[in-house]
Amino acid sequence: MGSRSLRRSVAPRDWVVRYAEPAEFDDVAALLLRANAQYRADMPPGIFRAYRENLRALALDPGQQEACEILVVGAADGGLRGTVSLFPDAASEELGWPKGWAGLRALAVDPAARGHGLGRRLIEAAISRARAIGAPILALHNAPFQAAARRLYLDLGFTRCPQYDFDVGDMPGIAGTGERMRVEALTLNLR
Repeated sequence: MGSRSLRRSVAPRDWVVRYAEPAEFDDVAALLLRANAQYRADMPPGIFRAYRENLRALALDPGQQEACEILVVGAADGGLRGTVSLFPDAASEELGWPKGWAGLRALAVDPAARGHGLGRRLIEAAISRARAIGAPILALHNAPFQAAARRLYLDLGFTRCPQYDFDVGDMPGIAGTGERMRVEALTLNLR
């Protein structure tokens, strides 16, 4: 089924945001890899491999599952079309965020389902959840080549927070390879 037929067959209002079920974690990992494949040419090869491993671990590693809440969006009758992970305590991401902030990672919408506002629905649900748990700030990192996501975040009120930018080339497993990739921090004040 092509993207045109998918877009005609399931109206966005029929799609619901909910928590992923443990039986869906393999599907979440596959969706994350499929949706992020487009960035292969934008990243150094070693960083892209590490990024893919990190995405898989986000959905499949029990330690990650304990630290985050995986939200998904899909048709009420099944089939995942998008996902995002919310860390109630962003410090558990080990990316330099302060304790008590909430963190967002791995927004992904299936390429065949883009253009229906699913990414927006996922982020709005994560914002609501972060507010509900009392987080003062919702934080995320975004690479400059992830332009569509950046526009969405800015449209929803996120602002640059450069003191939390970092270079992926400094992370364990990448450091010493000579590969570099800067990611930029964005935050949303929830109060």
